[in-house]
Order: sequence, then structure tokens, then C-alpha cells
Amino acid sequence: MESYCKQDYIDILKKELVPAMGCTEPIALAYAAAKAREVLGEAPKNVEAFVSPNILKNGMGVGIPGTGMIGLEIAGAIGIVGGDASKELNVLADITYEDVKQSQQMVAEQKIKIGVKSDINPIYIEVNAASGESNSKVIIEEKHNNIVYIEKNGEVILNNRLQKDTKEESKEVSVENKAESSSKASINQDTGKSLKFSVESIYDFSVNMPLEELSFVYDLTITNSLISNEGMEKNYGHRIGRIVQKNIDNGLLADDLMSYVIKKSAAGADARMGGCMLPAMSNSGSGNQGITLSVPVIACAEKLGSDKEKLTRALVLASLISIYIKSNMKRLSALCGAMTAGASASCGMTYLLGGNLEQVKFSVQNMIGNLTGIVCDGAKPNCAMKVATGVSAAVISSLAAMDNVSCTSLEGIVDDNVDKSIANLGKIAAYGMADLDKMMLEIMVDKKSN
Repeated sequence: MESYCKQDYIDILKKELVPAMGCTEPIALAYAAAKAREVLGEAPKNVEAFVSPNILKNGMGVGIPGTGMIGLEIAGAIGIVGGDASKELNVLADITYEDVKQSQQMVAEQKIKIGVKSDINPIYIEVNAASGESNSKVIIEEKHNNIVYIEKNGEVILNNRLQKDTKEESKEVSVENKAESSSKASINQDTGKSLKFSVESIYDFSVNMPLEELSFVYDLTITNSLISNEGMEKNYGHRIGRIVQKNIDNGLLADDLMSYVIKKSAAGADARMGGCMLPAMSNSGSGNQGITLSVPVIACAEKLGSDKEKLTRALVLASLISIYIKSNMKRLSALCGAMTAGASASCGMTYLLGGNLEQVKFSVQNMIGNLTGIVCDGAKPNCAMKVATGVSAAVISSLAAMDNVSCTSLEGIVDDNVDKSIANLGKIAAYGMADLDKMMLEIMVDKKSN
């Protein structure tokens, strides 16, 4: 195994595990809107926002916390009226009933308009706020909490925008030669620093790093249990978690590991997509992925009676595998995160079940061989159904791995080298599904206009 920098792994975990209240795409718009008002120094009379097609796709049908409404217009309006930009993706933590009423009126009076910009970074949000002679502009790019441009009355206050050239695409995803040249993957971060990742190095780090240096991962990800519990206690979205529990109670489903993992994970997505006011610990910019990779591992540990150290190391393993897989593709793509996060959860569960490095690799191979191709057609209540599908597949993948069963290079895009399989998955998500992403958005927009 090649050497890796342990501090780099700690740094990337701290950078990518971020609390976010509500779906990250509309919440990022709320954050940009709150910042635009802050820069303007007063309540704007009119707001015009532009977003990438991917932001539009993920913001059209999802509940906005505390508002009882869905969509980007209300997300931008509540950010303007009651958002606290200092809290970034928890921007709506302190909104009031009066804030919600004012934001709803703002939407009703069409004082906020949403447009789309094409041929830009998949994560792009621009908010222009105006009041009389004063105006402000705020742009988020590349990451959901990454404000790169601030302007007031024509004066540029901040400009860290990406250059519009061929380097823009490669800054976030560079997978062309990974499968052929190396079993390692690299993440190009804001500093331009390259991180060397492989399943083997992640496993080594997760299993052998001193526990006290990993405890922050436990503290961060365990909070996803709270939003899962909320989804089990109240009716959010399609109530998938509660429906599973109902059918356990009436004897149609067993109260086993599979049902427990599905109900707890789906309930978290139910609550988050339904506008719950609790934050989720996101991973790689997605709260649903944070839930999908962590809640199954926590649920599995509860079923097995695993101790805190074992759970902590399993959560570190799952979190880093997710970051690794996502580093091979764009943060927003046509590939559903339930698949990538499910693969990560499968690794964590395999470790809890006593699996070794090879069996962790088998878990990834099995998930890639099974669920590659499940599409992301926007954030919405039925994401809970996809989460249920992803985590049920994760359980099967883990149990098969524990029986030393793995998909092989004779099967589809799977390679005998797990790191090459991950690179192959990245190619499909980053390039092969690009036209599919456009087609889905066209269908969704056309459906909304009819």
C-alpha cells in the first residue's frame, strides 16, 4: 500500500461533513439570498436569481424548512426575509412565523424571480438584490456554501470565481485516466492540493487511526439519528419509515436488520425532504447522502450492540468512502446519491459485522454491480423511496461480502480492482449520463409548465 497523509484525511472529513437544514440546493440559494440582503444593508424591493440546471432540478419539488412550501422561489424569499448568512447552510435556523408570512407574500407578489444559466458549473447560484438606487450581487459556485463573488453598487468586494475554460470541469472531476493509470484517486481541492485515496488506504486509516482523533466524526454524524427519529415520530413526505414500522407491527415485515435499517434511513429522508427544521450532517454537499451513509451504519450498530469505538470507525470508513466515490464525479449529476452513499454504508456495515479489507472491497463491488444507473430526477419526497432502495441493497451487498461473494470483472462495469470500478462509475456519472440529466430536466420543466 502506498503511503497517504493522515492529516489530509482528517482535513477532508472536517471540510465535507457540514450541517445543513433542508435540501442543500434550495438552502444554498437561501444562503446566497441572505448574504445579498446583508451586503445591500436593507430589505430589497426586488430579487432576481439565476441558478444552474442542476440546482433547478434539485430545488423544484422539495420542502423548504419552516415554510410549508416547496420550490426555489420560497427558498430565496425566506433567505432574504429571515435568513442569517453567518450560519451558512443552517441559514434558516432562526426564522420566525412572521418571516414565513412575509416571504410567502414576497412570492405571491412576484418580487423574486428565478432564471436558469446554462453551460456553467453544476453548482451555480447568483442572487441580484435591488432597493431604489442600491443593488448587490452574490454568487455561489462549485460548493453549496462557497461564496465566490460579492458586489455592491458596482463595486467588487470579493472575486474568487473560477476561470471559464477547460480547467473548470477538471477542477472538480478528473477521471479520464484514473482507471488506466492508478488505483488511487485524487481530489483537487481549493488549494489545488492532490489527495491520494484508495479503498485500502481509507480502510487502514479508519481502522488504525487513534480513536481520539476520529471522535469528531462520531459527534457530527450521530446527529443524523435525530432527524431519523423525527421522521419516525411525525408524518413527513411519503412516510416511508413509518410505513415500514406499521407493517412490522402488523406482521407483514420482520423486525430484523433489513427492516430496521430501511425504516430508520428512509425516515430521515422523509423528514428532510418534507421540510423538517432539524439539520442533517451532509457529506460532499448532500444531506440525503449524509443520512444514507450514516443512519444504516448507526442502525446496524444498534442491532448488533456494537461499542462506540467500533461504530466510530465504521462511520469514518463510510464517510471517507463516500467522499472518495464522489470525488470521481461532479457533485451534482444524473446519478442518484442513494447508490453512492449506499455503497459507503455497506462498507460501514461490513466492518461492523467483522469484515476485513477484502470484504469491504467486495461491498463496494457489489453495490456498483447492482445499483449503477439509478437516476437523480431532483430532490423531492420520494427520495425516501430511493434511500430505502439504496440501503436495502447495501445490506444485501454487505451480507454477500461477508460470505465472500463479490461481483467480478466478468460483470458489467465492475473491474477486479475496486478502485478502477469506482473510476468506471465516475466516468458513467460524469460523462455518460450528461445527456440524461438534460433530458430529465426538460421533462420536469415541461411537466411543470403544463
